[in-house]
Amino acid sequence: MASNWREHPKLKGRFLADHLDDLQVIVHDGGPRITQAPPEAVWVTITGMDGEVFRGQVLNQSHNLQTMHQDNGIKFVMPAGSEHPIMVTDKYLRERESWITTPAKSAGCRSCCNCPCNHKIANLLIAYHIESRLYL
Repeated sequence: MASNWREHPKLKGRFLADHLDDLQVIVHDGGPRITQAPPEAVWVTITGMDGEVFRGQVLNQSHNLQTMHQDNGIKFVMPAGSEHPIMVTDKYLRERESWITTPAKSAGCRSCCNCPCNHKIANLLIAYHIESRLYL
């Protein structure tokens, strides 16, 4: 079914009323070892899903990110305890399969850990503490 993500339990209630496939996703240029630019929230139209990984197209230009542009195709996941879905890369998804993670008490997100990939998504979330640094 083309829009089965609308009923996905992790995404229910996150879509715009007038645009049933649109929601905000946290995007980034990489972790703090790669970039100084903080993550941002952009609007994304979901175009597909594979299990817990969603695909979408970015609807608006980010403010300060160098690699994120309007109309980019991205993948994202919805971590338990996170306010917004978070962009992931294919490399992150491949490496994530072999991780053993424990919750980071200060991060408030069960997916946080010191990941081995270049994007360091977990460190990104901890280092920038998104709720105080987002450009919405």
